[in-house]
Amino acid sequence: MALTRKKLSAHRPRKTRMIHVPAWSDGGDDEVCIAILTGRDMAELMALTAQEQSFSAEYVLEFTARAVVDAETHERIFAGPEGVAALAALPGDGLQAVFNAAATFNRMGDDQAKEMAKNSKGTAGGASGSASPSTPASLTRAS
Repeated sequence: MALTRKKLSAHRPRKTRMIHVPAWSDGGDDEVCIAILTGRDMAELMALTAQEQSFSAEYVLEFTARAVVDAETHERIFAGPEGVAALAALPGDGLQAVFNAAATFNRMGDDQAKEMAKNSKGTAGGASGSASPSTPASLTRAS
């Protein structure tokens, strides 16, 4: 039986995954919850990239801000301009790791993820865009 608009519109929890981000550790906790982006998130990101010739550090921040969610509520932790600014202040090596994991989890094609990482021209905190977009299995834990 085909899905109806009513069924598709029914609330469904976002798919999430916990990843280890030692660079963001508070001395104990180092897990961050990432989520599959919503259609609205994807549309906003497409609008951002339409304005630029290549993926930028701003794109990495905006994408990551949309992917990092509260593990219990699945609501964005880094919402709005203030959230993106707070994310930008975190260590860049952790940001790059979270971006890579989120890109992989959101099933971006390898070519697209590689292009994004290559063209990110560095991220907040000094991480370069040259990191591999793949995420080692040791960084992720399915939820």
